[in-house]
Amino acid sequence: MIFPSLVSARRLQAALWAPVFASFFLTAPAVADPLDTWFVRSPGVGASAVGSVAYGNGTFVATEGYSVSTSNDGTNWQNSFVYPGFNFVAISFGGGAFYAVLQQQVMTNYSYYVAKSLDGLNWNLLYQTPSALSAVAMGNGKVVAVGQNAIASASLDDMVWTEFKPAAALEYVAFGIGRFVAVGGSTWQGADWYYRDSGWIFSSGDFQ
Repeated sequence: MIFPSLVSARRLQAALWAPVFASFFLTAPAVADPLDTWFVRSPGVGASAVGSVAYGNGTFVATEGYSVSTSNDGTNWQNSFVYPGFNFVAISFGGGAFYAVLQQQVMTNYSYYVAKSLDGLNWNLLYQTPSALSAVAMGNGKVVAVGQNAIASASLDDMVWTEFKPAAALEYVAFGIGRFVAVGGSTWQGADWYYRDSGWIFSSGDFQ
């Protein structure tokens, strides 16, 4: 049996402590998220802005225009090399190597290349096409490049490239959980790439 006087004492004690607890929880400092604060770094690339960045093999690689900059920690950057005549369009990392889309202009003609590098500095050209490419990704032993006019792909085993023209302009591509996913500009379905109704998203069925 709880006596009325004891109940009143407990209520009074709770009322006295309530502001203390409220003050503690309301003024307790929030745990900072590392992504809340960003710092401007100076990678030193030759162009006015960095257009693409990727990380792999212990190195960040940032590209824009003809320039490439590298960093081991994301803070201190070195403008390591400039490739005259080739414009870096996009860069990604997968399967232990960097892959990039390059653009070359000769007079009024444009050519697009898919290139590979282990360190982000020394590049080997893998594929050339007149079709405008905008992004590249690697997964499951395949390299896939997409663009406004083409999807080009090759197996790392033989590097035999195939290319077809999609019914939509694709801008970006990524690989994960066994398939490539690309984003683009219109509804379409073909060549085992399927439109998903969550925005303009397309995924592959045959590159698994």
